[in-house]
Amino acid sequence: MVGLTLSAELFDRELRHYRIPARRLWENTLACALAMESLAQFIGVDPRSAYTTGLMRSVGKLVLNRLAAEESRLPYSGANGVPLTAWERVAWGCDNAAVAGFLLEQWNFSGETVEAIRRHYEPETAFADAAPTAYLLHFAAGIAEDLGHGLPGEAGLWAGRAEKMSAAGLCEAEYALCREETGAAFEQVRHVLV
Repeated sequence: MVGLTLSAELFDRELRHYRIPARRLWENTLACALAMESLAQFIGVDPRSAYTTGLMRSVGKLVLNRLAAEESRLPYSGANGVPLTAWERVAWGCDNAAVAGFLLEQWNFSGETVEAIRRHYEPETAFADAAPTAYLLHFAAGIAEDLGHGLPGEAGLWAGRAEKMSAAGLCEAEYALCREETGAAFEQVRHVLV
């Protein structure tokens, strides 16, 4: 409940420069956290830590959105299929995952959580100890997308799941089960909180 309350407070805001309504951001955050918790059971990652990692995935977007407003930058348009991370790298020289990693490191989150969030767009680049969690976060964001709670400009970033599942030690049946569990848990939480 503390995590849900925190996420509702932290992520219940519109990210105007990302063109993400407040409700969509919160739904994505919740879906990622629930998917992380479900996926954790299959590869021996602590479910509570996994849930927290899912909650914190988009904290870098909050920082960059504020910076964009202060600098009067043009919002992300997604024109020509430009991924969100490419837009961020052109605008700031880094993406939201790098910003989130830096911030969470300053807040003394575990190295595993920091590295997983930094690398979840490309989990194969994660350091060995954090790789399982980075892969899980990658899959959790994909599950959020599958359930209709994805964020603009990220859909294409979750491609190539089959190859990544093998590297993470997951199978398609486990992914499908987690997607189903996440969808059911999401609806329960939304019913309680909304």
